[in-house]
Amino acid sequence: MQRCVYATPSHPIHLTDEMVKLEKDAKKSVDFHKKLQDAVSSLKNELAKHLLNLNVSCFSMAPVKRKYAFERFEIPSGESYVLKICYPLKDQVFPADLKGESFSALLGTHYSVVK
Repeated sequence: MQRCVYATPSHPIHLTDEMVKLEKDAKKSVDFHKKLQDAVSSLKNELAKHLLNLNVSCFSMAPVKRKYAFERFEIPSGESYVLKICYPLKDQVFPADLKGESFSALLGTHYSVVK
């Protein structure tokens, strides 16, 4: 079983004109996926350091698009890209109040478990 946590970037990923055009033209485009991976690289690096500090060595990360409508100011409402982090359930959980330079909030730190 795995724990899944979602990190919301401090700055929206998909709002650049180039990203909007690439996404609109072809979601399966290699260019779009490469740009998306480049856009989340600093976020991935920062979160990987936090995971390693928690002694979590086996994890995966991928940008995914989600829609949220929270009353929390640090989480943008509507559709945006977030970073999905999956790691074994047996490992420690992220602190719920953890924030970083490249992310503003973590969602699912206490209860997200998938098979």
